[in-house]
Amino acid sequence: MPIDVNAVVDRFLLLGHDAGRPLTHIEVQKLLFFLEGWHLAIAGDRLFDEDFQAWANGPVIETIHDRMLRYSAHSIPRSEIKSLDFTVLGSLTLDLISRVFKTYRQYDPGALIGFTHLPGTPWAQVRSAQGVAKGAASAAIIPKACMKEWFSDVLHAALEPANDDLIEANPEDYADWAETYNAAE
Repeated sequence: MPIDVNAVVDRFLLLGHDAGRPLTHIEVQKLLFFLEGWHLAIAGDRLFDEDFQAWANGPVIETIHDRMLRYSAHSIPRSEIKSLDFTVLGSLTLDLISRVFKTYRQYDPGALIGFTHLPGTPWAQVRSAQGVAKGAASAAIIPKACMKEWFSDVLHAALEPANDDLIEANPEDYADWAETYNAAE
């Protein structure tokens, strides 16, 4: 069952403040996009009902844009956090939120925008299919199915062995390697 996206926003905002680096509106939007994409790839279903639109600076949920608009490019204050009750999110969702935050918080807003603009990303696919020029406004919806397919492909590619040697190795080969490794310690 999808959850309220505002609870996720509040969690991201709290994580940013707790890490000593409050988030901007752009960072929140991109974290939401990455979270939804990875959730679709891992769990196979949407996390929240809201759709992303393929705006000029990347994927945006319009209701969250409206909520955060007054902060422009400035850090969002702790007072914007509406609730600290994250039990509605559940432990697995909280874990994924934390992982997405830890993975992407190191990047500045420009880099996060760049990640969403890479060739073949759901944002790029939608804008290309709609014939939207670079930098032009667009309210085209990024389909959840498109996000699921792209993030799933990225996940599967990351999980593939680097070469066939791992697949063709015999269990005895692993035992020999383990003995050699343990002897070297």
